Amino acid sequence: MHVMSPSALRAFTCSLCQAVYRELPFAAVCDRCSKPLNAFYEYESVRVALQERPLSKRPRNIWRLGELLPVEPGDRIGTATGFSPLVRAHRLGRRLGLDDLWIKNDTVLAPSLSYKDRVVSIALQRALEAGTTRIGCVSTGNVGNSVAAIASSVGIDATIFYPRQVDPAKLISTSGYGQRIIRLEGTYDEVNAVCRRLAIETEIPFVNINLRPYYAEGAKTLPYEITEQLDWRPPDHCVVPVAGTTLIRKVIKGFWELQQVRLTEDNPTRVHAAQAEGCAPVARAVVSGAEEIEPCVPDTMADSIAIGAPSEGGIAAHEIRSVGGTGAAVSDDEITRGMALLAETEGILAEPAGGTVIAAVSQLRDSGVIAKSDRVVAAVTGNALKTLDAVAAMPGAGESEALPLSAADAVFHEWVGQEAPRRRAAR
Repeated sequence: MHVMSPSALRAFTCSLCQAVYRELPFAAVCDRCSKPLNAFYEYESVRVALQERPLSKRPRNIWRLGELLPVEPGDRIGTATGFSPLVRAHRLGRRLGLDDLWIKNDTVLAPSLSYKDRVVSIALQRALEAGTTRIGCVSTGNVGNSVAAIASSVGIDATIFYPRQVDPAKLISTSGYGQRIIRLEGTYDEVNAVCRRLAIETEIPFVNINLRPYYAEGAKTLPYEITEQLDWRPPDHCVVPVAGTTLIRKVIKGFWELQQVRLTEDNPTRVHAAQAEGCAPVARAVVSGAEEIEPCVPDTMADSIAIGAPSEGGIAAHEIRSVGGTGAAVSDDEITRGMALLAETEGILAEPAGGTVIAAVSQLRDSGVIAKSDRVVAAVTGNALKTLDAVAAMPGAGESEALPLSAADAVFHEWVGQEAPRRRAAR
C-alpha cells in the first residue's frame, strides 16, 4: 500500500486583492472582489518531504507530488489516473520542421479518455472530504464524462448540465454511467451562468464552479509529468488548448512550482494558447496585449474548447505573456488537417482540441516563434472516439473500397506487383 503525501497547502489567496482564506468553504471566488482564488503552498516543506520520501518510492499517478495538491491524505480516488504517454513524435516533427517534438497523450487517460480526469479527481476528493453525497458540473462534454465516471466509482450522485448542442457520442457515453443528465437551451456560457448562480445560492458543490479552486489544481499534474518524463529537462515550448483557461494557467504554475521545490532549474517554458478562429478570445488578447478578453459567440467545430467568455481569460492572457508565450488561432479546416496529420504520423486519434494544438504548433513554427531545434510538447487532451462527426470531416476519412469477393485475386496480384520492386531493392 502506498503512503499518501500530506498537502503542503498554506492558504488560498485572491488573484486580485490578495485576501487570504485559510478555511475555505465551497466557494467559487473571493467574497470581497469576486476574483478567482489560487492555492499557495509551503514549498520548503515540500523540498524536505522529497528528501525524506523520494519520487522513486511514490506511486506513478496524479498523487505523485501530493504535497502540491490541496487535499489531505486518505483513501484517495484517481489512483489509476496519470502518467499518460509522452510520445516522441519523430514522423510528425519531420512534417512540421521540428527536431524535438513530443505529444503528451491524454487521449488514453483513465477513466474517461481526457485530461479532465485529472481535475475532476481532485474536486471529487475534496467533495468526499467534506462529506457530500451529491455533485454537479456544467460541461461541453469531457467534464461530464469524467464526473459521471468518477462519481459512480465512489458512490456519489452526480447531475451533469450540458448545453442543448453537445456531441452525441459524449452525451451517450456520459449516460452509460447511470447519472442524471440535463440539457439546457443556450450556449455553454449561458448554461454556465445559470448553473453558477444556482450553485452559489444553494451551496450544492459543482466541480467546476464552487469547487473550482480545488478542481483547477489537478491540471498541474500535466506539467509535473511532462517534466519528469523528459528527465527533468522542461521543454522550451508547451502548446496547450484553451477553453476556460484552467489548463493553461495551471500548466504555467506547475512548471514554476517544480523550480520552487528544486526539481528543475530556473529555465522557464514558454506556454502558448491554441484556439479555434471561431472562438479565440484568449489567443487574441495575448497577441494584442489586451488586459481583458473580448467575449465572442463560438462558431467552430471544436466544441470542447468553444467557451466564448472564460471568466479568467484576462488573467490567463497576462500569465501567458509573462512566460514569453503567445496565442495561435487556427481555422476549422486547419483543425481537421491537424487531426488527420497527428493520426497519420503518430497513430493518435484526437478530438478537435488536439487538432487545434497541432495546427497551432505548425503556425508557431511557420511564424518563427518556435525554432527547428527547440524542444516542444503539444498537449493532446481528448480522444476522437467521442467526436466521430469531427473524425468524419478529416481529409480522407471514411474512404474505403467495396469489391466482390471474386476481386480479391486481382487486388492481391496488384498489391504484390507494387511491392515486388521494394523487395528487390531491399536485397
